[in-house]
Amino acid sequence: MQQLNSLIGDLKDIRRIGFDKRLPAPRDEMFAQLADLYLSSNADDRAEIRAALPDDCRLLVIGFSSRMAILAERFADRSYLLRAFAAHSIEDFQWDGRENILRLVLVCHVAKEMGEEPSALLEEMAIISSEGGAKAFRSFASRPDNLNTLQSIEVVKIETPEGVDYVHRP
Repeated sequence: MQQLNSLIGDLKDIRRIGFDKRLPAPRDEMFAQLADLYLSSNADDRAEIRAALPDDCRLLVIGFSSRMAILAERFADRSYLLRAFAAHSIEDFQWDGRENILRLVLVCHVAKEMGEEPSALLEEMAIISSEGGAKAFRSFASRPDNLNTLQSIEVVKIETPEGVDYVHRP
């Protein structure tokens, strides 16, 4: 997949220079392309995408999950929400599961804000993930509700001139 190689190269560049403070930013569009490619691929191609992700880009991909979730709420756009969940399937819970949990709490909060059922979306992602990823999504879905609140991860929702944002509690 030539497109995959190009997108992985873009991820490596972003890892070097970091996220753009603006949201949305051109780097978010690049990740959206990767997530869309993943979501539209068959099982073998999804496995290839997961395998192609360099270890040093895994935390970056998890970070895009938060950015996609915020964009989903700002634009009331389910495609961004699916991309936020897909980031975890692509990363395959290989970096540090605690990072995934922090971001998934936010993504699930946004899903609820948008009128979606997080458990259904988690199961949808489990179905298209690796065996380990499916197990992680299902494990997250079974967590007690009190562990899946913004308060539990010390994040607050704020309004900015650009729209909703989520920041760590001061």
